[in-house]
Amino acid sequence: MTRKDYHRIAKALGQARAATSTTEGRCGVNAATEEMARALQRDNPLFKRQTFLKAVWDYTKDAEGQRDLSILEAPDLPGPLFGGESS
Repeated sequence: MTRKDYHRIAKALGQARAATSTTEGRCGVNAATEEMARALQRDNPLFKRQTFLKAVWDYTKDAEGQRDLSILEAPDLPGPLFGGESS
C-alpha cells in the first residue's frame, strides 16, 4: 500500500466518525479505526500508527468543518488517540 492509500482509509474513517452522531456509533467507529491501525501495522512494520490515528482525527475535524487540511503532515504522537494500547 502507498501513503496515498493510507490517507484514503484515514479520510474514510474520519468522515464516518464525523457522520456518526451517537456516542455508541462513535465508539464503534473508534474501535474499527484502532483495529484497522493494528492490521496495517501488522502488514507493514514501518507503518506509523500514531500518524494514521492523528490523520483520522484531523479528517474527522475537517469533515465537521473545524479544520483546514490543505497540508496534512501529522507528527508521531505519544500514546493512543482513541484509547487502548499505544504502539
